[in-house]
Amino acid sequence: MSIIGWILFGFVVGILGKLLLPGGKPGGFFLTILLGITGAFLGGIFRSWLGLSGEPAGSLLAIVGSLMLLPLFGAIAARRG
Repeated sequence: MSIIGWILFGFVVGILGKLLLPGGKPGGFFLTILLGITGAFLGGIFRSWLGLSGEPAGSLLAIVGSLMLLPLFGAIAARRG
């Protein structure tokens, strides 16, 4: 996947993660992309650990990875601010 593809995929995953979690979430456009890309990376690691293959599993686990990162980042941002 190209760099542009990763950025777009990360943005979509980050937005889906923010939409699925209740409450206010800190971060803007670039942070959403970074959390989405990182979530997709974590989802890929989980997918390989579970021995799953195929795109539906990868996309779903990318969203799960993003959902795991958003509360963690929210806690860190709350401590600083």
